[in-house]
Amino acid sequence: MSASAGCFHCGLPLPRKPFRETFAGRERAFCCAGCALVARVVGEAGLEAIYLRRDEPSGRPADPPTPGRFAACDREEVLDRLAPLSRGAREATIRVEGIHCAPCVWLIERALAAMPGVHRACVSFATHRAAVTFDPATVPLSAILERVAELGYHPVALTPGSVETALRDEHRRLLVRMIVAVACAMNVMLISAALYAGDFQGMDPALRRFLEAAAFALTIPLVGFSARPFYTGAARSLRNRLLSMDVLIAAGISVVFGVSALHLLRGRGEVFFDSTAMVITLLLAGRWLEARFRLAGADAIGRLIEAAPATARVLSDGGAQMLPGERLRTGDLVEVRPGEKLPADGVVVEGEASVDESMLTGESRPVGKRPGDVVSAGTMNLDGRLACRVTRAGAETTVARIARLIEQAQARRPRLQRLADAVTAPFVSIVAALALATLAGWLWAGAETEAAVRAAVSVLIVACPCALGLAAPTAVLAATVRGARSGVVIKGGDVLERLNDVTHVLLDKTGTLTEGKLHVTDAIPAPGVSRDALLELAASVEAASQHPLGRALVEAAREAGLATGGVDAFRAVSGLGVEGTRSGEPVRVGRRAFAAGGDADLDLSRAALPLETQGRTVVWISQGGKAVGIVALEDRVRAEAAETIGRLRAMGLRPVMVTGDAEGPARVVADAIGIDEVRADVSPEGKERLVHALTAEGARVCVVGDGINDGPALAAAHVGIAQGSGSDLALEAADAGILSDRLGPVADALALGRWTVRRIRRNLGLSFAYNVLTIPLAMAGLVSPLVAAALMSASSVVVSFGSILRAVPGPRDEAARGNQGASRGAPAPGGA
Repeated sequence: MSASAGCFHCGLPLPRKPFRETFAGRERAFCCAGCALVARVVGEAGLEAIYLRRDEPSGRPADPPTPGRFAACDREEVLDRLAPLSRGAREATIRVEGIHCAPCVWLIERALAAMPGVHRACVSFATHRAAVTFDPATVPLSAILERVAELGYHPVALTPGSVETALRDEHRRLLVRMIVAVACAMNVMLISAALYAGDFQGMDPALRRFLEAAAFALTIPLVGFSARPFYTGAARSLRNRLLSMDVLIAAGISVVFGVSALHLLRGRGEVFFDSTAMVITLLLAGRWLEARFRLAGADAIGRLIEAAPATARVLSDGGAQMLPGERLRTGDLVEVRPGEKLPADGVVVEGEASVDESMLTGESRPVGKRPGDVVSAGTMNLDGRLACRVTRAGAETTVARIARLIEQAQARRPRLQRLADAVTAPFVSIVAALALATLAGWLWAGAETEAAVRAAVSVLIVACPCALGLAAPTAVLAATVRGARSGVVIKGGDVLERLNDVTHVLLDKTGTLTEGKLHVTDAIPAPGVSRDALLELAASVEAASQHPLGRALVEAAREAGLATGGVDAFRAVSGLGVEGTRSGEPVRVGRRAFAAGGDADLDLSRAALPLETQGRTVVWISQGGKAVGIVALEDRVRAEAAETIGRLRAMGLRPVMVTGDAEGPARVVADAIGIDEVRADVSPEGKERLVHALTAEGARVCVVGDGINDGPALAAAHVGIAQGSGSDLALEAADAGILSDRLGPVADALALGRWTVRRIRRNLGLSFAYNVLTIPLAMAGLVSPLVAAALMSASSVVVSFGSILRAVPGPRDEAARGNQGASRGAPAPGGA
């Protein structure tokens, strides 16, 4: 409601003496003090644009666009929520209302990509969302939104939590339009049945005129309200000089309705109000079902977002106080009691508890947490009190980052989808030409005008390439959602397609094929050095390391009651070890060549040999350039590793172990799980070179790793998969991430890629076959507009339903969750 018609805020009638408040430099009238207070808060927050958007007519953009209406999105605190920073750029998810076909996607992507400062713009036809990566110093978010609005669409910048809300709003609007359409169409069909009966049994002309007028009156709400999305899309396309399916649909509806109305006014000729009504109803039902499928696909993201609690108990010198979750900052100390969820990512500093991480990893078995362990937002504390130091809050938490990755993944298209998009745009022009040819052909053959028009309209409607446009997006949507439910984050449809091409799987040993939870088996000091002193020296340097070897050394020192830390100038040397300065002397921990160099003690070398032969990892420690001892560590092979390797072989893939460890320990693990090919003593650069060498031979390499030293190989691979226990660097470099510590989901991800490509190809085949069969039938007059609408809607539903069904967990998934997190890649009962 316009502000002048009543209260500026709520639009209700003003009292005799209204409240007055200055808003945006102008005096406004309010019906009560509450509305005036709310408006003041909105103004102070810089969200004045909400009133501009409120006054826009529903269903189409303001005309002309209002400059500055998106300016509030450029405020720093708002921008942090809408477009979080990622690797030096901002990433925004924009809900674009009004997308109905592949040409819409093409237009928006081209317009955004042409803007200076926009690095990438991907629009998903399935979800109607645009993932935009941009430099805010060059192009503000408001300018990006304004550009989308200028094209005639409705852009809404979304936080991850608002995606599902936007989809529910769209679903609700389409449902209302469909309810009106069904109510009117059913009555029109009843009237039409009476008119058809009159054709055979006779009917008074006055009664016929009355029934035709009643059908006309009932069809007006259908054309004016229910069909509005088609007319809005058509007007937008014509304004941008783009021929879309909305143009063809709107033209077909208008022609049938217009000819029928003309015959009614002239008092002679056949009317087709029943066809008009049912065409609109069936087409709208197809749109509604697509919206329903998109909403179902957003449920997994919604569950992730809702997992983090809205409030947190923050501990300080003044005691504990409850604060909103968005006010948490890095370094805050939060308390989490039994039965409560973690409000942010952090590290446990006090207490022990079992934590349910199933919402992230898909594994229902609780994970024990104690001081030093990492915890994630949204996971549930089951049975103990924890005090945690916040490391990431808000949009930077693991759960929020995963939600963004899933949303962006659905906008990244595989090659097959880009092929379908390229075919769709010219296909629309071909259909328009065929419809005109049909009309001319029937008239040239001497047919009645009504029959020629109906045949041409049938061609326009039956050939709608919606199924073609949905073939790939629905399959990608289903795959990403299914992956998220089982703890696999796939960063795009193109990744799924590349997973299908994989021929070789390179797996790191520590933390990937093994549990990554090393424990110290032997500590052999040099003469004059005690065992405790050796462990304390090693743990003091490794205290700042994220590597599993370092964590095991620190844990062993703490269990022995020894001190850790106190080292300056810490530095990790990829593939070799770590170093620092303690009491003014350099200390190194790592491989022999790095830590001891040529000054290795002969007795220590002899002691290390049998340990390495037994498959244990030997770490050398030096101080002041002199070796002071060795520590042997042992890592358990993952229980599901052998079965996963067997699955990879059954899929025709070639597993290869590539590790920086020595040949002895690597060979022991490989023999235990059935890997024939082992590459040991490989540096990070060597792993990357191996990937390039295999690629040059024609291989399609998938690299699976979890550490910092895997980053280069993950980035160079055809597909990189990072284990959830790995570092942020590995997760950033990879194309997919496994959120649990299990190995089975690696095979699941590869199988999911193969399923997705098969589904896309099947969908495309069905779509092409449908058009090849139905267009000639429509041109021959064997398909009425009513049947054409039913066939077109059915084709879209079949494509969407066939893909989305795969996103619903089946009995096998539920059984897996009930089996304490065992999945298709987990060990069978009784397995080793």
